[in-house]
Amino acid sequence: MRKTRKFLVTTALVGCLMSTPAFANDAATLKKLEKTLEKAMSLIETQSEQMQEMKHEITALKKDKTTEISALKSEISAVRAARVEPAAGSNADLERRLSDVEMVVADVEETVFDLDERAGSETIVNAFDASNFDIGGFVNTAYTYVDGEDGSAHGWNRQNFELLIRADLNEQWSAFFAGGFLREGNVSFDDDGDGTLNEAGERRNPDFVIEAASPGGTRTPQIIAWVNYKHDDALNAKLGRMITPLGIINQEHFPATLLDQEQPLFLRPFGGQTMFPNFTTGLQAHGQFFFDDNTLSYNAFAASAQGAIEEEIFGGRVAYDFGEMGVTVGVQAATGSRTEGVDGDYDLVGADLLVDKGPVLWKSEVFATEEEDVPGRLGYYTQPAWRVNDQWVAFYRYDFLDDGANGTAAVPDNFGDVTEHMVGVNYLPIPNVRTRLTATRREYESSGTQGSAEADILQFSTTYSF
Repeated sequence: MRKTRKFLVTTALVGCLMSTPAFANDAATLKKLEKTLEKAMSLIETQSEQMQEMKHEITALKKDKTTEISALKSEISAVRAARVEPAAGSNADLERRLSDVEMVVADVEETVFDLDERAGSETIVNAFDASNFDIGGFVNTAYTYVDGEDGSAHGWNRQNFELLIRADLNEQWSAFFAGGFLREGNVSFDDDGDGTLNEAGERRNPDFVIEAASPGGTRTPQIIAWVNYKHDDALNAKLGRMITPLGIINQEHFPATLLDQEQPLFLRPFGGQTMFPNFTTGLQAHGQFFFDDNTLSYNAFAASAQGAIEEEIFGGRVAYDFGEMGVTVGVQAATGSRTEGVDGDYDLVGADLLVDKGPVLWKSEVFATEEEDVPGRLGYYTQPAWRVNDQWVAFYRYDFLDDGANGTAAVPDNFGDVTEHMVGVNYLPIPNVRTRLTATRREYESSGTQGSAEADILQFSTTYSF
């Protein structure tokens, strides 16, 4: 700010000198002007220092007054308690004391409001060394009803809270963390009633079981934690636990942005690796190249899944965004191993298409694998959506998964294909609150000794983000 003011003052003086030749020829006048400039700059610097001191004083005073309010309100509570059960004195004395204290609180609160206008009312978080420090998060809740062939189940099966923190040391170095408090139970089946869910072929009698965790069924995982170095837009290096950079919805990840919180079949169970791991830990290079309104982006990673630390996964994605058209095309590939200590190698290829233009939001993805010594897997979906206005979005999703006789299937029945038809609507009363109502028909194809089956699923969910 001082440099800007000095530049403006100097420019004005130079302009005066140039517009009046007599000034240039008059040494005495020039010297006088120089002294005036020095005096003006001295006053500006003094004023700047005073403004900084005043800002610190206002912040400190605001903190003191806030503490004073808290103490006075505690005293009010004590007075009111004494008024109910007086220890000494009369109720009239207590009434006067209460009135006096409440008047003081009003005066102090008015002072704090005034300080808010002068110093700003946004919450300030101080970091040790970060130049920028942001804290946010979201609360996600779901109620689900499942009607199966031989029974039904319903309940509040999901209550999650995640805390998100980002810290920037400068324009090049940044870090991000997401930690969760998760209490959730996915739609499961227990046809034989033995308490063991999702055994081979079970698909008719729905049930919910909160995932095993600490008492109360709440898990507290570290979901994401990485540091990033930005050389420029074209080259970034990220290290830590990250969202696997494949596809569209897996990278979008956070429920606040998703039309359906369950995500497509090939991404379930969340945190697993039905097609590829939702999360990996390792190193990623990523960047963007700009061509007029178009953008070419890439991600390349060498990492491992959480459940197979010694087995590495190598992969990447390249996407091209046609800016004015609102179309993004992506292709990806990966190779690695699913299980540590046993044969579990696989190769993966995939492609995705996003259309985001005006009211239209259409996402499609397809992934296929070639597995070692077992059948390959295939998963795909297409999800057209229509933004009715800023608050309402309607969508449909066709979703298919052939899990290749996977013993840890995303959905029951390890020997058959699964298809889902979903229709849903989102309502956003404000941008940071998303409510959803979805209706899903899940179809299990017959295979071997297992007959076909259907399940209808209704779900209400809401995500509040901040």
